[in-house]
Amino acid sequence: GFVVDPPSTALPNMSHSSALSALKDLEPYYQTDVTQPFGLGTKLSRTYVTRCLLGDRGTTYKYLGLRMFSTSWDSAVGGGIKKLNDAMEERLGVHLGTLAAERGRALRDGAPRGFNVALVNRMES
Repeated sequence: GFVVDPPSTALPNMSHSSALSALKDLEPYYQTDVTQPFGLGTKLSRTYVTRCLLGDRGTTYKYLGLRMFSTSWDSAVGGGIKKLNDAMEERLGVHLGTLAAERGRALRDGAPRGFNVALVNRMES
């Protein structure tokens, strides 16, 4: 199910300013999407959204026919963002355990419970 955590629960060990700083550190890694809104062979147009893909080495993401290569968690920007990812993985484990208990099922041993890639979207204002 869909769950929304309050910031104090989702990021108990990270302040808002630390999370914002981690996102700002990604600035050089954002990429602009280019589309053809009126179909193939028409004028190219940039979107208002830029994206940054972070993840394990070698991971990719295919979106609208375009393959993006991730910037490694271990890169210079990985510190704060890795903390955000670790916090999300921890909350995911809690929510999966709760969901499994509500459904009367056990979590499978060895089943992946994390994220190997994160797509960060930024909307220009």
